[in-house]
Amino acid sequence: MADNFRLLQEDPNRVFYISKTGLAGDNGLAYRGSRLNPLPGVAEFLVSTPDGSVGVVGTGQYAWGTNFAGGNYGTINHDLVADGTVRIFGDGRTRFPAFVCASARLTGFTFEQFGGFNFRYYYYSNPITYSQCVFKVLPEFADQPNSSADGLVAFDDCVFVNVHFARAGESTFTRCLFLNCTFDNPAYAARYCYFDATTRGAVLDGPRQGEQPSAWGNNVDPRADLAQGYGLRLNAGTPGYASPGGISADPLLNAPAADDFSVRAGSPHLAAGIGPRQWQQAATYLVQAPAAGQLAEAGNTSFAPVGGGAAVGLLGTSGPLEGTQAGTLAIRPSAEASGPVRLRTDRIRHSLGLPRELSYMQALGATNFNASYPALESQVNPNAPEVFNNNVLAASTYPAGAAGRNPARLSYRLRWSTLPSPRLDHPEDWATGTELVECEWNARPLYNPATNVGNGRPEFVAAEGRPIICTWYQLEVSLTNTYFR
Repeated sequence: MADNFRLLQEDPNRVFYISKTGLAGDNGLAYRGSRLNPLPGVAEFLVSTPDGSVGVVGTGQYAWGTNFAGGNYGTINHDLVADGTVRIFGDGRTRFPAFVCASARLTGFTFEQFGGFNFRYYYYSNPITYSQCVFKVLPEFADQPNSSADGLVAFDDCVFVNVHFARAGESTFTRCLFLNCTFDNPAYAARYCYFDATTRGAVLDGPRQGEQPSAWGNNVDPRADLAQGYGLRLNAGTPGYASPGGISADPLLNAPAADDFSVRAGSPHLAAGIGPRQWQQAATYLVQAPAAGQLAEAGNTSFAPVGGGAAVGLLGTSGPLEGTQAGTLAIRPSAEASGPVRLRTDRIRHSLGLPRELSYMQALGATNFNASYPALESQVNPNAPEVFNNNVLAASTYPAGAAGRNPARLSYRLRWSTLPSPRLDHPEDWATGTELVECEWNARPLYNPATNVGNGRPEFVAAEGRPIICTWYQLEVSLTNTYFR
């Protein structure tokens, strides 16, 4: 794809695209901030676009406070949407860094390496919404107040790890997960949320002006030690396992320690609608290295489910795929040639009996989005790396009119079947025959049935997207550095 963006929502008056390696100046193809001429960072988006603008942040790894947000006031009346996997890194020491001033929505970001968060530091103006975000505070800050929210803040389908609220203000939490978190000052509302065994939660009780009760439908982990203050408090009451309309049961999370927040089949969260919708049911597989320095090759059974179970064999690989000392598999873009690095699996069972939806496909592991190569082999200059930005050229490197590049995009392709035992060598057993559909990691896989275009492609039409329902699927992981095909 020519620009590495999946979200297609062109509107020069409101929508602006952002990439770490955006072009410098107008390249003559489109207005600055378009997909073909993206802004080089969120900091520039915040200071150069009018209030009410939407920033589509391209796949990558950004630093908050430097080339991501910049300034002391966070966003003001700006919306930010992650296009693909966008990871935001803090400075590892600052508590209460200012995120949002007023009237903003942040969707789909993972925030990590933070000492804490200030989700809203200005009390007045319209509500602020965080949707499908993950907020992780470093463990060394978890036992002290590290975060706050003032005024109306809504969190939908979010995950909180080690977040210790000094104040929750008028925050509302809907379908959120709390892992080792604290908010002793009651939140305004928590509905269909999960509080793990090491979370101390407090929520105001009772309905307001005809609303659903503030605490409703939650799951409080039965392993919480109430004597130590863990559990859920309603108003000024004592900690307990009860939430009106809720449950107290093991959620059957797959592997939250590995950032897999999905649940296994049979989880009580499924029927109750508890937890983030994007992770309501999934089966995450982790690519494991055969041995340090050993290449991944066909026949290696090194594709294993995180939640336990039999490993799946690899049927084919291409490009530099080799084991690391940490026991993981490194997937690197090729410096010698353009094109994708690929790993194809054997068939993977998704459902016993009736087919069910593939609700979420997650990529686990370290991701170095700062490294990329140009689309053409002739553009690579291995003797002149940009050591301070890990081989990604700065925006100032490109003169007006030059073609730029974006970080290599990790994607996957798949085909699926609704049969009880599909045969790999029989195209008629698979919904798309021999064709593999390209979809987006860390999202619900969708495709257009008329064209077999998945939501990992820029030409995907969201309004025509359909879910993938299957009993088996076959997966091909790829790291693509070709943007001009």
